[in-house]
Amino acid sequence: MLNGHMSNCSSYICVWIQMNIRTLCLGILQFEEATGYEINKLVTDGRFSHFIEASYGSIYPALTRLTAEGLVTRREEAQAGKPARKVYSITPDGLAELKKNLAEPLAPDRFKSEFLFFGLFAELADEQIRQQVVDGQIGLLRGKLAIMRDIFAQSTHAGSRFALGYGIAANQAALDFLLENSELLLDRAPEARPSKTAGDREARAGGGNGDNNGDNNNGDNQNITDKTISDDLEVKP
Repeated sequence: MLNGHMSNCSSYICVWIQMNIRTLCLGILQFEEATGYEINKLVTDGRFSHFIEASYGSIYPALTRLTAEGLVTRREEAQAGKPARKVYSITPDGLAELKKNLAEPLAPDRFKSEFLFFGLFAELADEQIRQQVVDGQIGLLRGKLAIMRDIFAQSTHAGSRFALGYGIAANQAALDFLLENSELLLDRAPEARPSKTAGDREARAGGGNGDNNGDNNNGDNQNITDKTISDDLEVKP
């Protein structure tokens, strides 16, 4: 067992290592230098919050250890009337460590949803509450998809486009399923299910992955997720 994560696969043993905070910090700094506060924001509710679980208090100890090991450097930038900013940058040894960590087996994805918990016991809720929850989830998914597609259209970094495209596909599939199966929660006939909007149909016509009849430029305008996943960032050479 490695780091407490081990699982049997169908025909062989797979060992998974849960990605740690150190790797996440190195990955962020590979994109751009940042302060501890900025890294905290990116990890807890920013564009890097989608990848692994990280508590607000875990970032600074990780940065301290990375600095002590020479994997990142820290410099201070003076600010008028404020404490100096402590800005972290990745070192060549840090980049080598990041590459080594990326070669490790990955833990399986974990998905948690309060909406699905509600769905499990939906028959216990009043019809009005069920309708509000379904409408709210549909609105949430449509909003996330609209923002994701907007960011995707502006992104040129291949890895960011892949991550965003994956997120778009997953959220679009969730929206499609909800629109097609909402009567299971609302206890209504299929014809009473929420109707798809023109935007929903347009997204499906484009495949939800930025490819519309082979025209990638047109497809780019159809795809991406909330501003918390990946702005147009370029990996350092």
